[in-house]
Amino acid sequence: MISLVHKIGRVIVPKPLAIVTFGHSLNHGMDVTYGALLVLIGAEFDVDLATLGLIGTLGAVVYGVIAIPGGLLTDRIGFGKTLILALIGSGMSALVVCGSVNIISLALGLMLVGAFGGVFHPAGLAFVASDVRRRSTGMGVFGAGGNLGVAITPVIVMSIAAVYGWRAGFYIFSGLLIFSGLLMLSVHRSLESSDKEKSNQELDRSDAMNSIRGSRGVAVFPTAMIILVNSCLGFLYRGTVTFLPLHFLNNSQFSILGFDSITIAGFLVTGTLLMGAFGQYIGGILGDRTKKEPLLIVLAVLLFPLLLAVGWSTGWVLILVTAAYALVYFMAPPSYNALAAEYVAPQLRGRVFGLIFFGAFGIGSFGSWVGGLVAESFDTGAVFLALSGVSTLVIAAAVALLIYSGNVKNRP
Repeated sequence: MISLVHKIGRVIVPKPLAIVTFGHSLNHGMDVTYGALLVLIGAEFDVDLATLGLIGTLGAVVYGVIAIPGGLLTDRIGFGKTLILALIGSGMSALVVCGSVNIISLALGLMLVGAFGGVFHPAGLAFVASDVRRRSTGMGVFGAGGNLGVAITPVIVMSIAAVYGWRAGFYIFSGLLIFSGLLMLSVHRSLESSDKEKSNQELDRSDAMNSIRGSRGVAVFPTAMIILVNSCLGFLYRGTVTFLPLHFLNNSQFSILGFDSITIAGFLVTGTLLMGAFGQYIGGILGDRTKKEPLLIVLAVLLFPLLLAVGWSTGWVLILVTAAYALVYFMAPPSYNALAAEYVAPQLRGRVFGLIFFGAFGIGSFGSWVGGLVAESFDTGAVFLALSGVSTLVIAAAVALLIYSGNVKNRP
C-alpha cells in the first residue's frame, strides 16, 4: 500500500490510490461522454433531442440511485472487489453502447454504464476513508481525479469522434475502464491485507469515536448533516454547470485571443472544473492540517457572497469571481467525506457513502430543473442568487457540525 508512484508537491500518492483516482477520472469522464457526442448519436439514429435527453436522464438517474445498493455491496464484499466489479463492468457496458443497433439498445447500454458507474463511488470513497492518517488528502486527490475527467473528456472524445465516429470514444473508454479494473485486480490482495491492518489500527485508536457512534455504529446527527450538505453542494454544482455558459453569454460580449464569447463560455465551465481540481487538492491538504469543522464554516460562509457576485457580475469580473467560487466550492468535499468516515464505523461506510453520493448526484440533480424555472421567470443572474439561498443551508449545517463536535469533545 505504500508503493510510491507519484508525488505532487509534498503529497505521496500510494499505488492503489493512484489506480482508484484514475478510475474515478474515467468514471466521471464516461458520465459526460454521451452528452459530448449527443449530436452525432442523434444523427445516426435519427431521433430528436427530447428522446436523447430522456435517455441521458435515465442513465443519470440510475447513476445516482444505484449508489445506495452499491454501498450495501461494498460493506458486504469489501471495497476492493466492488471496485474491480464497477470498473470492469463499466468497461463491458460501454461495449454494449458501442454495439447498439437502435435507440433501445443504446438506452440499455447507457443504463448499464450508469449502474456500474454508480457502484464505483461508495466503494472508492470507502477505500480512501480506510487511510486513517491522510483521509482528507486522499479524498482531495480522489476528487481532483473526478474533476479532471469531467473537464477534459468532452474535448478528447469530440476530437476522436470527428475523425473515427462517436462509437470510437466509447471503445476507448471501454478499454481504459477494463484496464483500470485489471490494475485494481493486480493490487487486490495487498489492498485487502492493508485494509485489515488499517481496520485493526483504527479499532485500537477509536474507543472515543466508538462511544460517539454508539451501538448502531453511526453518529446519526452529524452524518445526516453531511448528507444534507452534499445534497446542497450537488444542487449548486448542477445549477452552476448548467447555466454558467448561458449566464456568461448574456452578460459578457468580448473576445480573447480571437475566441468569441460563445467559445469562451464553453471554456469557462472547463476552467471552472480545472480550478475545482486544484481546490480539491488544496482542500484535502488543509483538512488534514487544520481542524475540519472551523475550516468548513469559513468555506461555507464564503460561498454565499461568491454566488451573489457570480449572479451580479459581467465580463472579466465574472470570470474572476467564478474562478474564486470554484476554488472555494471544491475545497470543502474532501473534509466532509473525511468527517463522514470519522462518524461511521468501517463496516458501515459503504452504505453511508452511497447515501452521500445519492444526495449529491440524485437529489442534487434537481438544481438544473429549479435553475431552469428561475431563469425562465427572471434571468440567469437570478439563478445564482437563488443558489446563494441554498448555500445558507450549507452554512447552517457546517455550524451545526462545529457545535456538535464541541459538545462531544466536552462530554465527560
